[in-house]
Amino acid sequence: MTAGPSRPVVIEELPPGKRQRARHILDDGFSGIYRLHAQFTLRRVPVVRIATFGGEDAGVVLLKWLTGNIGYVYYIAVAGKYRGLGVGGRLLDHAISYFSEKGALEVYAAREEDNSEAKALFESRQFIVMEDAELSGRFGAWQSRRMRREMMKVYGELLLRRTL
Repeated sequence: MTAGPSRPVVIEELPPGKRQRARHILDDGFSGIYRLHAQFTLRRVPVVRIATFGGEDAGVVLLKWLTGNIGYVYYIAVAGKYRGLGVGGRLLDHAISYFSEKGALEVYAAREEDNSEAKALFESRQFIVMEDAELSGRFGAWQSRRMRREMMKVYGELLLRRTL
């Protein structure tokens, strides 16, 4: 399958009452604690967008504001049969545009250190690894702890940042 005029990727808002529609994508995209956390986050995060490919649900992105001008990408998940077709890139581009249009100065995300697909995706969109000490240095100890708590970043994940 390839994206094209006959099979476009369409991204739309997924309101709270319809979010179960994305659960199968999270189940396919994650395992273990990440699957449980993604399902929990799906119910509570303010912004969820779903991508359809040729009319079928293909991917999902979960978004939140950390502070007045910093956006956070909680999760990007793509159903197995749609991986490698650019759906994840389109979702990340959408997230960056969403935050930029709303006045964000930066967008943050986190990824597992050994996740090569996520590494390639975020690097292709100019996200860089940010050390925890840098976060504290920029925002102070109290604010950086609050931000990490809101991110629900787990041990071993790398914090990523992109300036808009």
